[in-house]
Amino acid sequence: MIKYDRRSIFILYVSEYGRNRYHLLIKTTLTKSNLAILLSIAAIGIFLSAISYQYSTITANEISQIASMDVRSNAKIEAHDLSQILVHSIDSVTNNLQALTNAPPLQNASQAKTGQVLLNAAQDSTKQLTDGYYWLDKQGRIVTWSNIDTQTLKKYKGFNLSDREFFKVPRDLRIPYYSSIFESPDKIPRLYVSYPIFEPNKSDLNLTSSRNSTESRKFGGIIIAAISVQ
Repeated sequence: MIKYDRRSIFILYVSEYGRNRYHLLIKTTLTKSNLAILLSIAAIGIFLSAISYQYSTITANEISQIASMDVRSNAKIEAHDLSQILVHSIDSVTNNLQALTNAPPLQNASQAKTGQVLLNAAQDSTKQLTDGYYWLDKQGRIVTWSNIDTQTLKKYKGFNLSDREFFKVPRDLRIPYYSSIFESPDKIPRLYVSYPIFEPNKSDLNLTSSRNSTESRKFGGIIIAAISVQ
């Protein structure tokens, strides 16, 4: 049996107390270290998440801007192509109007039947674009229009349109008239182009000279082309 004196017991107590305190300090140190590591990992995670969110936001904005630019660019290309198509199409209409206004049957209002044939031919050539060609006399009254039946013509022949811009501009300024697009009474948007008719001078022997010298010739009416833009 081992006997301990008071000094030995104190030494043993102190040693045991030191060991316990040592283990407690180690545990406390490890706990603080683990907490610091966890806090560091959490901070890094939050930082990376913020960077990822900001990057994804920037990328999304750039994609949206690129898509918007592509849409605007495609819209401009389509608008340009459509305008070019319309310009070339209107060229065929204006060529018809020039030919009609220089045709003797339309310069002479008494030859309505022959003028009707010419109007029908003009409409047939541009029927994918025009709704019709209309002939108004020098007072602004309807003479006839393309592909019209006899009964309908009787109903509207002589109807006065002299207050319309498409008549007044060619009459007063002696130049072609191009309207803006507006909705007709039948709810269809249209563009109207009208050319003046000039009566030939009886004193002019040269037909080409007569056609070119419009200043000395009397106003004889107009030919209008109605262009559907729907």
